Amino acid sequence: MANSDEVVEATAYAKINWALDVLHRRPDGYHEIASVMQRLELADNLTFSPGGQGIRLTVTGPESEGVPSDSRNIVWRAAQLLHAAHVDITVDKRIPNQAGLGGGSSDAATALVALNKMLGRGLNLSELIHIGSKLGADVPFFLAQSTAKVSGFGEAVTVVPSPEPVDVVLIKPDVGVSTADAYRALDNLPGRVSKKSAALWPNASPSNDFEEVIYTLYPGVAVARDALIEAGASTTLLCGSGAAVMTWGAGCIKIYNNLFKAGNRKIWLTRTL
Repeated sequence: MANSDEVVEATAYAKINWALDVLHRRPDGYHEIASVMQRLELADNLTFSPGGQGIRLTVTGPESEGVPSDSRNIVWRAAQLLHAAHVDITVDKRIPNQAGLGGGSSDAATALVALNKMLGRGLNLSELIHIGSKLGADVPFFLAQSTAKVSGFGEAVTVVPSPEPVDVVLIKPDVGVSTADAYRALDNLPGRVSKKSAALWPNASPSNDFEEVIYTLYPGVAVARDALIEAGASTTLLCGSGAAVMTWGAGCIKIYNNLFKAGNRKIWLTRTL
């Protein structure tokens, strides 16, 4: 049994999708996806400590605005699923919300691992993935703690070798993207065919099926992409279903500095893990 009196500190990393294929719609209304995901150094920091009655959640940090600290928060729900009755949790938010970077899912996965240890639950990885899949499609990926191919609703995770670390610049417009609206728009595209890049990875160029609709549905996201290009990016990619857009590789420091000089402030220079 773990010592339930101990304080556990943990790191919840962001992710990017090198490939994101939206496949057929399932009878339950969800879509089959296939994706290749890799973690970033950009991360939230979580602290778990023994508390009084119930779950108490505090959200701080530069990206905490608008993040609930009650049962609406995915971390709170993760703690509830592990029957955490007396715990104080602090989430220091560094990963922007509604960006397609998996911040909430990563926080939830980190909470499951940390509380499993802290409370001595003794759950193995497959058991944690089963629980995590109830919280969100990206949670099983973060539980694997590795670059992975992800399929199904997100619950099927296959670890793959990580590409060499590269610098990444992220930019996020002041726009919230509805993932449900994004899927609906894809469904309404006549004759749409997925690029199916994930199946060919790593012998495929990075791609994201959502780009077909997001830049049109949300002009602000297209403006962010164009800002990256104007700052010197030769290649861009939508992060998840948005709203963040990224570029990567050599020259990222210069691109980041150019974005800053142009007045952009919701920008991050990070690196893949």
